[in-house]
Amino acid sequence: MVEWFQQLMQQFGQALQAVLPLSPFRSYIDAIAVPQWLGVLNWLFPVSECVTIFAAWLVAYGTYLLYRIILRWIKAVS
Repeated sequence: MVEWFQQLMQQFGQALQAVLPLSPFRSYIDAIAVPQWLGVLNWLFPVSECVTIFAAWLVAYGTYLLYRIILRWIKAVS
């Protein structure tokens, strides 16, 4: 049953890839000229690590808010 579902999802993904373009933003990305100093700025200020830390913070804060809502609901019920 699981193998059948995996095959179905794989076929669906392949059909979707055949229909959709690779990237709708490729023409805009190619039109933007990347400055030479951008690599130096990324070396001094690690953007990918900052994004990772911010995403982890958002998940932690969202989990906190979800638990807070659930605890308030339980308190209101009992």
